[in-house]
Amino acid sequence: MKSPTLTATGGEIREGERLLRLPQVLAIIPVSRTEWYRRLASGEAPQPVELGPRARAWRLSDVNDYLVRIAARDRTQVGAATK
Repeated sequence: MKSPTLTATGGEIREGERLLRLPQVLAIIPVSRTEWYRRLASGEAPQPVELGPRARAWRLSDVNDYLVRIAARDRTQVGAATK
């Protein structure tokens, strides 16, 4: 049976999926607020889900996927620099 979903502007949220507000995201990804918004604008960082007119949140799964991507990118860059 599929998990029920809630629809929010910007995507679907599966029942039980954890949402993070910006301070929680920045605690996981140690960058400044300005850098985070720069990454959002460039399309590098995961896009938030709109909870309301002035409320945004990020899916924990998207933040974890982003961490895996930047870790893999960093490993590749370090490996290329040592050759």
